[in-house]
Amino acid sequence: MRILLDTNIILDVLLNRQPYCLNAAKIIVLSEKEIIESYVSASAITDIYYVAKKSYKDKKQDKR
Repeated sequence: MRILLDTNIILDVLLNRQPYCLNAAKIIVLSEKEIIESYVSASAITDIYYVAKKSYKDKKQDKR
């Protein structure tokens, strides 16, 4: 089965967003085990980078 991963699936795993990260991680595991073929659109890559970078930057500023 081939699936196109939504940007939020990747972000849920990267940013440990509750309560969705567990189910999102299960999808990633299925892909790692080659049970499914998963794809991410090219435009999603830049969106993921932008949101993840902003989130990490915000968390870093909160710790100060």
